[in-house]
Amino acid sequence: TPDKGSICNLFARDYYWPCSYNTCSIDGANFGGTMEYAVQRVLELGAKVLHLPVFIDYDNMKLVIGMKNNINNTNLPVSDVLSTINKYRNKSYPLVLYFEFNAKDDLGNILLDNLYDNIVDTFTLNNIVSNQYSIYNSNNTKDAKHFGDIPMSEMIIGNSGKISILINKPIVTSTKLKNIIHGKINKDFQYFKLYTLNRNQTI
Repeated sequence: TPDKGSICNLFARDYYWPCSYNTCSIDGANFGGTMEYAVQRVLELGAKVLHLPVFIDYDNMKLVIGMKNNINNTNLPVSDVLSTINKYRNKSYPLVLYFEFNAKDDLGNILLDNLYDNIVDTFTLNNIVSNQYSIYNSNNTKDAKHFGDIPMSEMIIGNSGKISILINKPIVTSTKLKNIIHGKINKDFQYFKLYTLNRNQTI
């Protein structure tokens, strides 16, 4: 609805959010390659939740965004993906970034701190939902235990849509990233609906 006044009286849980699965995939499947154009495409189609599978590039010891079965070895640097998101997102509406960590073990504070720096350097803290709503904030006075508990009034302030960060695994190490984690979900989270892009579609 375009009526932001009525939106802001509700919570994130009151909506179904249009999502993209394997956002960086050029065909939306579990095999294939990745490219930044796919990110542009889903944002232009109106996706409000972006699924970003995160892997470790062990050769360079850094995080990349891509696909588990990336047969073309085209995983993308985190900074490039986030820059594309920031360029093409509709800044008047909320956006959710779902980072799905695919490492079996905890990623450690160095890699996670680097992810935090990339997020904040790209979007700035002013454009991210307040850390008062972080699920790791022991001083959380807003009674927000999950993403769904965040008021829409905190996700749309004035004409600015804020960014929320979700993950799929608990973070056990000490890292700055905890300050901006607003929920932990799985792929079957009931508030989210998927759509898959056909690689043959054109703008």
